[in-house]
Amino acid sequence: SFQQLYEGIRLLEPDIAALAAQNISAKQLSRIAENLRETERNLDNADALLELDFEFHKLVAEATGNCVVELSRLGIVELFYPSVHQLLEKLDVSHRLLQAHRNIYQGLENKDPVFAREWALKHTDDFKRGYELAGLDIQGPVRRVK
Repeated sequence: SFQQLYEGIRLLEPDIAALAAQNISAKQLSRIAENLRETERNLDNADALLELDFEFHKLVAEATGNCVVELSRLGIVELFYPSVHQLLEKLDVSHRLLQAHRNIYQGLENKDPVFAREWALKHTDDFKRGYELAGLDIQGPVRRVK
């Protein structure tokens, strides 16, 4: 269900952001900054925004420097992708998504794991609120990417 997906994301993503803030390299920061610029350029393109959102979170996971952490996200990504797609079809969340990503980036750039974790948690909780506002079934099944 979406509720189970949300619970899994809420457990992983904030700690991934915190670990990334401790380990991120200048090159990785640059790649994430470019992702943010592309996101800003594509706020009106839901398909591009979806891809950029996933790239952002993948880049943050890579910045942990821990391949086990990166691999731990794979099952969630398979379920997360269609859920975000459903949300983007119902609500314009592009500006909120960009702002949350900018704040997470700020925590990464400042090597501040507490700030990065806090904003990843806010971003995750905002995703659930959006899902609820869109009238999507929180307890309903999440379809997998084919």
